[in-house]
This record gives sequence, C-alpha cells and structure tokens, in this order.
Amino acid sequence: MLVRQTNVAKFSLAFSCDELNFTSHYFSIFITGIDAESDVKSKIVWSANRNHPVRDNAILNFSTVGELVLTDGDGTIVWTTNTAGKSVAGMNLTETGNLVLFDHKSSVVWQSFDHPTDCLLPGRKLFQGQELKSSVSLYNMSEGMFSLQVIDEGFIR
Repeated sequence: MLVRQTNVAKFSLAFSCDELNFTSHYFSIFITGIDAESDVKSKIVWSANRNHPVRDNAILNFSTVGELVLTDGDGTIVWTTNTAGKSVAGMNLTETGNLVLFDHKSSVVWQSFDHPTDCLLPGRKLFQGQELKSSVSLYNMSEGMFSLQVIDEGFIR
C-alpha cells in the first residue's frame, strides 16, 4: 500500500475487494477524510482494471522494460501502463491523488489523471477525448451505461 496524506484528505494506492463476494480485486486509488468527524468513507477514485478484476495470487510488478504490469493469478496480463522504453525510474502517489510514473529527470512518463474512470478530483482536468464512465452499480465497478465527455461544443452525456 502506498499512502499520501494532506491536510484535507488521505489517498491510498492498494488492492480493493469486490464487496459482494470478495473474490474480485481491483488495483485502485482511494480517498479518505482524515479527521474523526468526517462523513467521508473510503471511496475508490480511480481503478486500473475496473473492467477486468483479478483473483487471488495476482501480481503487480515493474517489468524490465519499464512498464507497471498487473497480471492475474493464471498469468494473464490484465492491465499495463504501456510505458516500455520510456525509462521509468520511479512511482509516486501525489497529494492530489494522481499516480505518477516518472523518469530519471523527474519528468512524468505516465499518470492516472490521463486515464479517468468515474470521478474527478480537485485539480484534475477532463480534456477533449477523455471520458468519465459510471460504474454498473455500487458493487460492480465495470463501466456502466452513463458517460461524460468533453467535445468542441461542450459536453456529451
């Protein structure tokens, strides 16, 4: 687990379980309020593999060519950052909840903010061509029927 805490929120990067049967797992970023008075429960704000949950014995690994790769227990590659050959030197979970892969010059090579799922965080912009997609339900994180996309004329929903 990777954790980043600010005065406002705490972000965590970890695997989450399907709340119905606990057999499906997602590589996710969570946000949690930090004070005891907060109504905010832990909420997933980004998931790498929302349409392809993994089972037990899944592996998250940096490949020798510089990709962050999620492999299911049976060896199937479920998700990758597609950063081969981009000289990835490290990973950081920022104070805004953005998972960043960077090179040896600290330049961003890949970031979760470029791959939105179903919500926007403060400081996160939705650019033309990017899309927010609802989840199927509270318990099924797969992409649902509703979406929001920026186009030249405004928004499409």
